[in-house]
Amino acid sequence: MSMTGKRQVLRMCLTEEAYRERKWGPFPSLRKALEDKQIPGTYYGPTTAHDNMFDAMDRLMHLAVLVEAYESDIKETAISAGREEMCRDLHKLEEALEDASYFFRGAEDRVRSLSQTLFEKE
Repeated sequence: MSMTGKRQVLRMCLTEEAYRERKWGPFPSLRKALEDKQIPGTYYGPTTAHDNMFDAMDRLMHLAVLVEAYESDIKETAISAGREEMCRDLHKLEEALEDASYFFRGAEDRVRSLSQTLFEKE
């Protein structure tokens, strides 16, 4: 079962209220402002069959954890399957992780800026 599928099963096991509490519990003020808002459609792509950033981030996180957990297996496979091919895949993953980090750094900057703006209003 994919990680997305496991997350969907876990979510189905939680009541809707329990899921909302898990999601928003650490952020009560943000919950008041954002809980009833929808994510803009631009983050999902033009159709339901199109890849979206949430599925892409989930897959990327999954791959990053696997690479970290099974480094020795990757090295062994590279010996038998080809070092250049393995290096090419690792480089692609590195670039994808870097792109994701830019997204989160930008989000971090926007959150910091908003927080500073609110603090300055006091």
